[in-house]
Amino acid sequence: MTNSQRLQILLVDDDPIFALGLQTALQEGGYTDIVISAHVTTAASALNIIAANLPDLVVLELNLRLEDPAQISGLQFCQQVRRQYPNLPIFLLTSQTNPDLLVTAYNLGVRGYCVKGTPLSSLVRGWTTVADGDEYWQVSQNIQTVTPRSKSQKWLQVQRRVGLAQIDHNLKKVNQSLGNSNLPLLDWLFWQGRRRELLLARWLVNQLLPVEYVVIEPPRNSASNLVTDSTSAIVSNNPTSLLLSRETEIKRNDIYTKTLTQIQSGVNNLTKSPLEIDILRTKSKKELLYLVYNQVLKTVDKLRFTRASEEDLLNNIDLIIKDLWQVCSFEFITTHYPNVLTEKIQLLDVLLKESVFIKEDLLDKIPFKVEVIQDLISEEIEPEKVRERFELLWHNLIIEIANGVMLTILNNFLDEEIIQPDIYQDGIISSRDIAKFRNRLSWKYRREKYLEEPQNIFEDRYKVYYFAQGGILKTFIKACRKKELKQLKGFRWWVTIIIEARDAIAPGIAALIDWLGKLVVYLLTEVIGKAIGLIGRGFVQGIGNAVQETRYRKRN
Repeated sequence: MTNSQRLQILLVDDDPIFALGLQTALQEGGYTDIVISAHVTTAASALNIIAANLPDLVVLELNLRLEDPAQISGLQFCQQVRRQYPNLPIFLLTSQTNPDLLVTAYNLGVRGYCVKGTPLSSLVRGWTTVADGDEYWQVSQNIQTVTPRSKSQKWLQVQRRVGLAQIDHNLKKVNQSLGNSNLPLLDWLFWQGRRRELLLARWLVNQLLPVEYVVIEPPRNSASNLVTDSTSAIVSNNPTSLLLSRETEIKRNDIYTKTLTQIQSGVNNLTKSPLEIDILRTKSKKELLYLVYNQVLKTVDKLRFTRASEEDLLNNIDLIIKDLWQVCSFEFITTHYPNVLTEKIQLLDVLLKESVFIKEDLLDKIPFKVEVIQDLISEEIEPEKVRERFELLWHNLIIEIANGVMLTILNNFLDEEIIQPDIYQDGIISSRDIAKFRNRLSWKYRREKYLEEPQNIFEDRYKVYYFAQGGILKTFIKACRKKELKQLKGFRWWVTIIIEARDAIAPGIAALIDWLGKLVVYLLTEVIGKAIGLIGRGFVQGIGNAVQETRYRKRN
C-alpha cells in the first residue's frame, strides 16, 4: 500500500471499453481506497510506467494482442517484472482459462487470478489480498466451459449462441477440407483464407455481443475459502495442486515460450558459416522466424485435429515441410515485395518452380522431421535429455524453413534489382552487394555438399542450428547414417575414402613421425652435438697451446 493507504493499480488491458467499465464500476461501487492510476494497452508501455512510478499492484490481461512479433507477450511481461521488480505483485484479470498457461504464469511470479466476469467484490478482495503479500486464485473444476445463463436471456445473447454455432459448423467443414493431404496448393490457400475469415468472425462475435457468466461467490464464513461444488468458483492458495493436471502440455508451452523469448532476445549468426537469413535486418529476421514459428504450430494443430497417424506422417512429411515453406514464402514475399508481383498467381508459379531445388538442397536435409512433428503432436511425458534434443531439432526446423524462404527470394528477385533498405542489412545497398552475398552462399553450398556433408555422414552425425546466447549457434547430433554412406558416389565417396584412410594410417604415421623426431633429436644431441663439442674443444686447446708457445719463445 502507499502512504495514503490507497491501492494504486496499473491496468494492462488492450480492451479500452473494459478498462473504462472497470473504472466506472469502482467509482460507482464506492471503492475510494482503490484507484486505477494508469491504464496501458501494451506490455512495453506498462514497463515504462513501472520504471517511472512503481504501482502497488499490476492487473494484467494475459491475452494481449500482438500486432508485431517484436512486441512483448503477457507471459514475457510477467517474466521481466519478476526479474526487474521481484516484489511487485501481478494479478491476472483475464479471459484466459487454459490451466497450462495459468500454471506457467504462476511459475513466472503471478500471485492472483480471476476470470473476467467475476463480481467486483471478489475482485477487490483478491486485489487487496495479493497486494498484502498473499495469494488469491479463482479456479473452476471445468473452467474452460463457461456457460451462459439459462434464464432471462436477452435477444443478443441468443443471437450470439446461434452465430457461434454456425461459425463453428462451417469451421469444422473447412478444417475437414484442409485435412486432405492431396489438396492442391491453390485450393489449400483458398481454404486457409476461408478459415482465417471464420476465426475473425468468431472473434468479432465474442467481442461485440454480450455474454453472461455463471460465477458463484464463495461463502463469506468459510475459513478455508474453498467451495467444493462442481460448478462454482474456487479460491485456492495453492493453484499448482488444482492446475497441474496436464503436465505434458505445460512443459510444451514452456518450450514454446522459451523459443519465442530466445528469438526476441537475439538472432545474430554466431556460427562461422553464412546463413540465408543473414541478409535481413534483426527486426525483419525476427519477423520471418516468428512467421515460421506460428505456421509450424498451425500445421501441428491441423494434424492433431485430423488425428494423423505415424504412417501418415512418414508418407507425407516431405509434403508437409514443403507446404510450410511455400506458405511462409507466400506470406513474407507478398508483404515485403508487393511491387514485383503483378498478380499473385505469378508468385505461385515461382514457388512451384523453385520447390524442386529448395526441397532437394535444403528441406530434405532437415534431420528428424517426422520426430519433431510427432513430438509436437504427442502428449507423452519425455525425459529431460529427450526434451533437450527435441528443442534443438525444433529450433533447426524453424531456422531452415526461414532459410528456404530467403533462398527463394535470392534466387528469383535478384535480377529485378529490388533493394529493400527497410529489411536488408545496412551494408546491402545495391544489387551487386546482394550478388556478393549470394556468391558467399554458393561457396558454402559447394563446401557443404562435397566436403562437410560426406564427413558428417561418415562420422554418423547431423548438423543443426539452434537459438542460444542471444543468437544462432551450430552443433551436431549423433545418429546412424550408414544407409546414406552406401549411397555416396563420385567425389563425395572419395572424400569418405580419404577420411577413412586418414583415420587408418594416422596412428602409424604419428608413430613414425614420433620415431623420426626422436632420431633427429638423438643425432643432433648425441652425435652431431658431441662432435661439434669435441671439435670446438680441440680448436680452443690448439689456440691456447699456440698462445703459450708464443709467450715461451718471447721469454727465451
